[in-house]
Amino acid sequence: MKKLLRGLLSKNFLVYILIGTFNTLSTAVYSTLCDLIFNEHIATYVAFLMSLSVGYLLNAKFNFHHRIAFSSYLRFMAAYIPHFII
Repeated sequence: MKKLLRGLLSKNFLVYILIGTFNTLSTAVYSTLCDLIFNEHIATYVAFLMSLSVGYLLNAKFNFHHRIAFSSYLRFMAAYIPHFII
């Protein structure tokens, strides 16, 4: 139980939660703005891609400390394909 609590209170986990919260809020903003420009279906796709891009950049830089690269961006995007389909 102590190990679980240490993991949940770790800096990386808290950064991950903050990035996820920011990304959720930014997705709502992107979706609202895109909805003003595009029809609702295209707005959903554009906002989804924008929010995934921001999520990748923030997580790579601040949480996982990885170099930003197109190949890792594509792997990150591929992980969200099931989410997008659902």
